[in-house]
Amino acid sequence: MNKPKKIVWLGGGQCHPVDEQSKMVSSWLGENFAIFNVPGAAAFDALEGADLLVIAGLHYTGMNDAFWNPPMEYVPPTEAQKQKFRDYLARGGRLLGFHGGVASFGDWPEFGELCGVRWDWKVTTHGPIGATKSIVAATGHPAVAGFAEEKEFVTLDDETYLNLQMTPRWAYDLHAWSLHGGVRFPMLVTADRGPAKGSGRMAYIMIGHSVAAMETPEVRKIWQSTIDWLLA
Repeated sequence: MNKPKKIVWLGGGQCHPVDEQSKMVSSWLGENFAIFNVPGAAAFDALEGADLLVIAGLHYTGMNDAFWNPPMEYVPPTEAQKQKFRDYLARGGRLLGFHGGVASFGDWPEFGELCGVRWDWKVTTHGPIGATKSIVAATGHPAVAGFAEEKEFVTLDDETYLNLQMTPRWAYDLHAWSLHGGVRFPMLVTADRGPAKGSGRMAYIMIGHSVAAMETPEVRKIWQSTIDWLLA
């Protein structure tokens, strides 16, 4: 039997139930994949032998503000942890950004650049939380292999991110978008190469504010096919 693919899931943080969501994704993927959920920057210490890093948890400098209950202490990555992330990408490490995870570590600007998709606190925001309409295109790309034609679907208790920033050096393909005010915003993007020298395949999945948002069948299909493509 082949050794399961090792997926490091950067978990924890505020605003989103990413630890519960990691269990959902694990149940979708089955025994050929092993997800190691590690909170915050400590996930960079677990990258030895990893096949995929999922940036899921939201860790930001304002975590101790009372707007979110409970407040949490922000723990920035050490210089050693930053280098482990760089080294992982430089040896072809695969990367999947998920929902608010790309808003993490705002005091380390390089992080957002290396993720390819980043939250800019000056211009990026989100629409109202509720039923969110998305459309996935039949691009023929393996990340949307399960869609033979364009498909519109709705996720519950979800949100659309507005004005996410893309690293200019990141040559990405758009496969799905979410709608807000009649405007399309990227929901699923992929790239064969990331912005860092030597980096491997990268993807970003925007939808997923809550557990309920992950229960839509189309979301499961997107996760499964995207991870299959990332690790092919």
